[in-house]
Amino acid sequence: MFKKSIIAAAIVSVGFVAQATAATLNGTFTIDIYQGTGLNSAQSQAVKSNLDINSGPGVLLETITYTGDLEFGTNNGTATTIGSWLATGVNGSYTVSASTAALQLSKGNINSNPGTATTTWFDIFGTFSSGFNSMVTHDDGVSVFDDGTQIAATVGPTVQTNTTANGFNGGEWNLLYAATNSDPSVLKVTGNNLPSTVPLPAGLPLLLAGLGTFAWMRRRKAA
Repeated sequence: MFKKSIIAAAIVSVGFVAQATAATLNGTFTIDIYQGTGLNSAQSQAVKSNLDINSGPGVLLETITYTGDLEFGTNNGTATTIGSWLATGVNGSYTVSASTAALQLSKGNINSNPGTATTTWFDIFGTFSSGFNSMVTHDDGVSVFDDGTQIAATVGPTVQTNTTANGFNGGEWNLLYAATNSDPSVLKVTGNNLPSTVPLPAGLPLLLAGLGTFAWMRRRKAA
């Protein structure tokens, strides 16, 4: 009985340590990269309407697959390019075209009238089998979604700040990040007990359907 108590206490202690240590969200993500020029503050926000194909200022440049930590950061004024920003991704692996990589990440001025800013949006998608709470450290704006429903946002250009994104329940996780008005350009997602992304194999739906049919035939035969 005494040994069991010690083991139970050890398990609780290990669990507490794990929960107290925040990790960086890691996995394989699809990233849609958009950019707009000649923009003001409202046009540079991290909102989906700014990416609307008919009315938004953001133009889709390309879609990439990124594997690694969601942790990026540059502070090079207007010298940062999309490629050099992506290259700061911790443990990151991806392929981006030379033409997109060479584009300036952002520049000012969002406060001029009319606006003269260049803004780049990174619309990041990942699929998770379980939910989690997270903290987003960012400069500039972000919005976070759970299966298309917004659960957190600090959409406007800002100094570096933290946005709490609680209540993700698993499924499609989506973060929209806007880099604008020159550097610094910072994005980092952390949390406790974070799962890894789980891409659905292309043949899994067919396999599940086949197993269901097999089980039905066995039940029918047994009857």
